[in-house]
Amino acid sequence: MGEAWGESSGAIDELDAELDEVRHRITELETAVNEQLSGEATDLDNIEAWIQNEFDNIEDVLEHLLSKTDNLEYRIGSAVDSQREQLEPLQEAHAEQEDLTALKAEAIRKDVDTAACSDCGESVDLGVLPTPYCPNCEQKLTGVEAGQGWNPFDKPTLRTAPTRPAGTASAQQSGDSRGAADRGGQHGDGSPPPQQAGDERQEPRSDGGFEWVDN
Repeated sequence: MGEAWGESSGAIDELDAELDEVRHRITELETAVNEQLSGEATDLDNIEAWIQNEFDNIEDVLEHLLSKTDNLEYRIGSAVDSQREQLEPLQEAHAEQEDLTALKAEAIRKDVDTAACSDCGESVDLGVLPTPYCPNCEQKLTGVEAGQGWNPFDKPTLRTAPTRPAGTASAQQSGDSRGAADRGGQHGDGSPPPQQAGDERQEPRSDGGFEWVDN
């Protein structure tokens, strides 16, 4: 029995030693796991900080690019406007030169050297005309009307562009009709005015002539 107790006691001691070893290894494992988790948490914080920093950098880059783009668009728009302002006088001068060339070519075809401006009536020498405008009244000259060769009083004339707005044409016509009626003693439709009291009229005589008599 003593031997059996001794063997049991030895087995218990050996089991206790093994348990201590297991506890020690568990403690080491827990420590290692905690260290690993702590390191991973630190790494995660570092990763999050890096990502945030990268996003901030990307945002700064995008804002810089947007600012550059806006500035570039403004500069391009200013350059286009400036180019247009510089081209407009050249285009106008080119168009005027083409009009002048066409006017002189028409005058050459119609054998006209000098013609009267239809607007002011002044004589214009087409040979030295620098622009397609009358040098006297500055109206735009648009064409040449050759005079009739058999009529010494029919001189060549230069057509001019209309200066009045189209909306005033009807008012001008009405004014012209009234003016013609006043000058000719007629209504706007050309009919004579009615006889007024005290007006004189012609009466036929027996000899075929006429004499003036009061109404």
